[in-house]
Amino acid sequence: MLHFAPEKILHPVLKKTAAEHKTADLITEGHSEAYGAIDYKIDISDMTMFTERVYDCFIVCAVPEHVYNDKKATSEIYRVLSHKGYCFLTVPQQDGLSETYEDLSITGSKEREKKFGKYDHVRIYGSDFPEFLRKADFTMYEIDELNFPEESRRRNVLFPYRPSERPLATNHRKVFVEYKA
Repeated sequence: MLHFAPEKILHPVLKKTAAEHKTADLITEGHSEAYGAIDYKIDISDMTMFTERVYDCFIVCAVPEHVYNDKKATSEIYRVLSHKGYCFLTVPQQDGLSETYEDLSITGSKEREKKFGKYDHVRIYGSDFPEFLRKADFTMYEIDELNFPEESRRRNVLFPYRPSERPLATNHRKVFVEYKA
């Protein structure tokens, strides 16, 4: 398993349960206190240090919106993922936005926050994101709050108690599971 930008809450669990759990991030400064050492300092859009079909599973939560070339990143995940391997992926998607909004010429932190919701994002995904994944040859399905019992929905982040009033917020959250057929 290769886990990009390992989340504090997931990292310890995955470290214990996966036979081989490796972590990766392009930015390693400041991460060691929260997660331990990052195994690979690597750009998700350029994983040439790995041969094809090395990992059975990728976990990539809230990473593609930071990556300048998300098409190349998706292609690299596909290349490095083993036959019948899985990728669990999340991205921020603006509610009601049909097409992904991207403008790589916006470089100022304040302008990025205004346009994409955070200062370090380069895009905000729309409801066209599943098609983006299909174009990368993944077989894909979406998991959202309707896949869980109501009690579970109320307890978990997939269904927030109080939807955000912010215009770029993602209130209808999804996890995208891609696999190589």
